[in-house]
Amino acid sequence: MSSPQWRFADFHLDPDNACLWRGPQPIALTPKAFAVLHYLVTHPDQLVTKDTLLEAVWPETAISEAVVRIAIGEVRRALGDTAQAPRFIATMHRRGYRFVAPVAALTEEMPRPATLVTPTAPQPRAAGPSEAPAPSPDRSAASSRPGVLPPQTP
Repeated sequence: MSSPQWRFADFHLDPDNACLWRGPQPIALTPKAFAVLHYLVTHPDQLVTKDTLLEAVWPETAISEAVVRIAIGEVRRALGDTAQAPRFIATMHRRGYRFVAPVAALTEEMPRPATLVTPTAPQPRAAGPSEAPAPSPDRSAASSRPGVLPPQTP
């Protein structure tokens, strides 16, 4: 099952592929900065404390709050945002952060059918419906199909 995808301004956040997009362009983020952005986007208009982010993104790790500031800075640079005039992430001084842009969950079901296909399911082919699928060298089940002989070894 795929995770919801999120849209805000001209950005698209794809958690399943750990990718942030601005229009058709992918935007590079470190894994922790992506996790911070994902947490904030999934909790819009809520005060998210530094302790909450530390627990969500760096669980059971003894680190300082500085890592949160560094990750927030990276996210702001990627989004073209600033602390002085926030369009996306507002700093609540001495308390935490708030994602202030409107967020919409994508309702498209595009990735879902692909995740339901099992690796052994036949793949669609351009051949007519009466033709049997050709044996594939990378399928271990090819030799167990009726009418297909296993490869001969010398």
